[in-house]
Amino acid sequence: MPGKHHAEARYRELRALAHRKAASLLPSDPHVRIRDIDCGALEAFAATWAGHPVRAVAWPWPEIAQRFRRNYPERFEAAIWSGEWLCGLAIGRPNNAGDMVALHFLEGCPDVGHPLKGSVHQAALEALFAYALAISATRIRINDPLPGAVRLYVALGFRLEIPKSGGSYCEKEI
Repeated sequence: MPGKHHAEARYRELRALAHRKAASLLPSDPHVRIRDIDCGALEAFAATWAGHPVRAVAWPWPEIAQRFRRNYPERFEAAIWSGEWLCGLAIGRPNNAGDMVALHFLEGCPDVGHPLKGSVHQAALEALFAYALAISATRIRINDPLPGAVRLYVALGFRLEIPKSGGSYCEKEI
């Protein structure tokens, strides 16, 4: 399927541009790298996060990444590193109209001593914002944010929406 491979390559390049832009905007750590969620990220996840007792949500990142990779060439994904330390993982996708990019999953390393503690959301949102601009989306969304994070997102200019159909999201025009 040449079309699918062409789309995958096109969006991979757009993600790489967004990752580089986001990393350049993060003043907290000069060793920050943002990449796609590759085998190295999933190996680091398995070795350090998977069985950690204080994870807020035990998301199965290998399965999530595989599902998004298989179904959505236009997906957003980010593995956030500081040096050799995997500090965060994020993944989402644009809506069908392409005018909004939603972040479906975001998780920071559960180790309280990791170098980007308290900044993983900033790195992920910068990358999401840059990716949304690259694909000409006009909104970014965080689907089903953890209740403790809503205040943070609202402080960053997002508005909380609670549809009658259930769930919630935080959304921001860009």
